[in-house]
Amino acid sequence: MTVELISVTAVLAGGTALVFALGIRGCALPALGLVAGLALQIICGAIQVVTGLPTTPALTLTLVVLLPAGWWIWSGRRNNGLAVPVKTVLAVLLLVVVVVIALYGAGLVNLTPDSYQYLSTGSLLESGHLDAAPPERLLERSLAVPLIHAPANLAGAFYLRSITPLLALAALITLGWICREGLRVSLEDSHLIFYFSAAAVLWILSSHRFVYHAFYVNGHTLSAVLLLLLAGCGWLYARGAALPPRALFIMQLLAIPALAVTRPEGSLLAGLALLPVLVSAKYPWKQRAALLLAWGLSTGAWHGFLWQKFIDAGQAAPEAVVYMSVLGAAAIMAAPVLAWRQVERRSTGILILAETGLWLALVVMAAGNPRLLYRSALATIQNLALDSGGWGVFPVLLGALLVAVLAFTDIPDRVYLRFPVTAFIPLAFMLAYFREGSYRVGPGDSLNRMLLHIMPLAILLVVSAAASPYWGLPRKNRK
Repeated sequence: MTVELISVTAVLAGGTALVFALGIRGCALPALGLVAGLALQIICGAIQVVTGLPTTPALTLTLVVLLPAGWWIWSGRRNNGLAVPVKTVLAVLLLVVVVVIALYGAGLVNLTPDSYQYLSTGSLLESGHLDAAPPERLLERSLAVPLIHAPANLAGAFYLRSITPLLALAALITLGWICREGLRVSLEDSHLIFYFSAAAVLWILSSHRFVYHAFYVNGHTLSAVLLLLLAGCGWLYARGAALPPRALFIMQLLAIPALAVTRPEGSLLAGLALLPVLVSAKYPWKQRAALLLAWGLSTGAWHGFLWQKFIDAGQAAPEAVVYMSVLGAAAIMAAPVLAWRQVERRSTGILILAETGLWLALVVMAAGNPRLLYRSALATIQNLALDSGGWGVFPVLLGALLVAVLAFTDIPDRVYLRFPVTAFIPLAFMLAYFREGSYRVGPGDSLNRMLLHIMPLAILLVVSAAASPYWGLPRKNRK
């Protein structure tokens, strides 16, 4: 338990110090700090893996603490010191220790065969024998979850019992925080803002699948909170929320590479959340270029590493690995294009073209193998509408309300939330053509679990629209 306490405390302390130095304050600070700390841990660990550095988690945790400490010192010198609320820090640390001990003793962990593959990779990371991991496993399970749980191996365990529930709690608080800060721009009634933000949190908490994944050793909850942070910070930035723009920008920079190595589709999800930002006139072009470079570098480096792993194993790399490697390199070269003013002026057309392109690509794939799409769509309908996926009425209700708010509201800057949600639909079914077969009926189906990635973002979109004064037909509102 000592190693677990040290690991969780190091990640929380490093992330919170970073977020605090960026100017974020309030009750959500520890939750945002935990997410930022985990993202930093994943980034440091991924760099160790890709560059051939020692992969011991002791080095990773040391970097997670030292890098924010250096940032803190540098920020303090620029701002004549940063006042540290010592009593609050001690109270939070005491609370974290109590929660970690309680969760460690309760042992509330869901494990499946997928979980054991993540944990096996984590064990190889700690022992410095990642070369023994099959490239197929690294492609399917990626790095984030193994990196998070690798410190447990220092004490002879295989996973941290408390980190997944703590991450789920941080996801709830992050959702409430983004909702509250976004609504503050247009609403003055603090009680109304609180009620809407609380409704968003309680809504996702009412989902059986979210509660299940809150204790499930897998990457779905992590993907959901990173995607929420990436798209949500873009929305807050565009809305002009009363937050330091630099803080929102850096949290996006942290989320991009962490999401890229969390799930096989992580880079694609990050791309969906990034595209509205990349063509936005509300971001300086240099920041947009930095975000695109972060996406290109993380996507290209990770998939290039996988490509080399397949070559070393005497195998041909899967098409998806090759395509993503090339796409990452193309993104790096395309970054200067964002300085062109036509990108901002034609932002709406670019987004429409991108989403239409996804649907057309799905049509082309379906023309080659219509049975695969038919079976995948049928299984998804059974999972979501007939409760075969264990969701209950949650997805049906959310889908109906999502259609309603898209049709009858016209909230400013909603494209930052809407685009990744609606574009996910064709992308998800396209991914079926890069796996061994169609999606299937049951809670364990891949798409049924991937839906958790966009659920918090979809809820944020619905609640923010419901709180908006822009009710009525969008075209009429614009007039």
